[in-house]
Amino acid sequence: MRALFLAVALMVTGSGAAWADTKADCESGRDDDHSLRACTLIIDGKATGNKVVAYIKRGDVYVYGDDKKYDLAIADYSNAIRLAPKDYSAYYQRGYAYAMKEERDRAIADYSEAIRIYSTNNGIYYRRGIVYKEMGDLDRALADLNEAIRLEQDSSNYTERAEIYAKKGELDRAIADYSEAIRLNPKYDNLYKWRGEIYEKRGDLDHAIADFSKVISLDPKYDSYYRARGDIYEKKGDYDRAIADYREAVRLDPNYSTARKRLAAIEQAAKDAQAAPAPAQTRPLGRRVALVIGNSAYDAVTTLPNARKDAEAIASKLGALGFAVTAKYDLPLAGMKQALAAFETTARDADWALVYYAGHGIELKGENWLIPKDGQLLRDNDVPDETVSLNRVLDRMKRARFRVVLLDACRNNPFLPRMEMGTATRAVDRGLGRIEPGRGEVVFYAAQAGTLASDGDGANSPFAAAILRHIGEDLELNRFFRRVTSTVQTATKDAQQPFVYGSIPDEDFYFKPPK
Repeated sequence: MRALFLAVALMVTGSGAAWADTKADCESGRDDDHSLRACTLIIDGKATGNKVVAYIKRGDVYVYGDDKKYDLAIADYSNAIRLAPKDYSAYYQRGYAYAMKEERDRAIADYSEAIRIYSTNNGIYYRRGIVYKEMGDLDRALADLNEAIRLEQDSSNYTERAEIYAKKGELDRAIADYSEAIRLNPKYDNLYKWRGEIYEKRGDLDHAIADFSKVISLDPKYDSYYRARGDIYEKKGDYDRAIADYREAVRLDPNYSTARKRLAAIEQAAKDAQAAPAPAQTRPLGRRVALVIGNSAYDAVTTLPNARKDAEAIASKLGALGFAVTAKYDLPLAGMKQALAAFETTARDADWALVYYAGHGIELKGENWLIPKDGQLLRDNDVPDETVSLNRVLDRMKRARFRVVLLDACRNNPFLPRMEMGTATRAVDRGLGRIEPGRGEVVFYAAQAGTLASDGDGANSPFAAAILRHIGEDLELNRFFRRVTSTVQTATKDAQQPFVYGSIPDEDFYFKPPK
């Protein structure tokens, strides 16, 4: 009898240990298969344990496991919510699963309910802020990250807020937040990379190089860091160091096509410079005039953030270089026509007339049109009545001896999706169309005909930033165009290629002549 009692006792003890192991396996998440089986046993009533926890933990396996079974995860989190509607973690995890499926409205709803239940959890604000950022609602994203940081001074919170500031064009604040994230987590190499990219956008190339050098010291075998630092050296004109970095990137990854292209281009440029003949006679500067227009605040579509800032910066730079500048911003149709009519008088007999335009443009029926701030463009037939033809801009400049148009109007056009099109109309929704300028005319597009230009995440568009960088260098105009093109391609990783239409007369023209 004593032996029978002992055997029964051992069976009960062993069963209790098994149940404990099942509960621990479910909750640990150490091994996907073990956790999945253990949680399923609890859910099915074949083992003792908290079913709410089991549903959440099994959902976690589905979300974070290799297979990413988001729908199964959402079903489990929903069952947990059904059993425990006041458990914030089930809403939080289901919100994350919805976010991974890009069902962002549902993700926001779940995160908001989790915050209602547990309002002092910084992680929920952090996750909801990310979703708002992905939806383009940067103000709400910023508010959530502010609250997350108030609740916890965490490196991830500062990093995410820095990205939001960068998207809003507030680069100094982005740098400050990355710096705080680095203070809290100084060995995380990507923080230096991201801060370096912001320094580069701001034009602070020395600090950008310092950050990428720090990244390389932390991870010297990562090829793209050398390529990125090489890009910055190239922008500074330090071609020897740029070549060294590109070569190291290619050594680490012989198939790294971007680094190979940049290396080949810069080595060819060096050969061309050595083989170049003595410079031709430089033309005296003469009278140089410019009309600068930046349209950002459109009435019918969303604001184009950088267009006005780009125009203001270009106008200031041209004035410093000796151009007589007329600058106009956010012009309606009547204002654009008046500005061009006045510029026709200003440009008469000028040695060099220049027009810089930043804003929306459209190509329709083979002709390019610049869109004023009050353009509605409800029908394709409205385009000639509500916009200004690029050909008309060139006509207004005809009395100058040499004419240049810098055109940052190749952005993706928000007017087209709502525009009623005539049956015989062909509209191009990717940038502007080709143009054939006349003798003594050059038109420099921010992006090649039929392609799109970026408005940029920084203080200026890539095209404007490149112009501002190189316009003060003593570059002959053809070299200036090539240098801007190369810089834009580098900044956009070859996604955008500026293009020159027309030809320069057989003379050397400089924005800033060599001494």
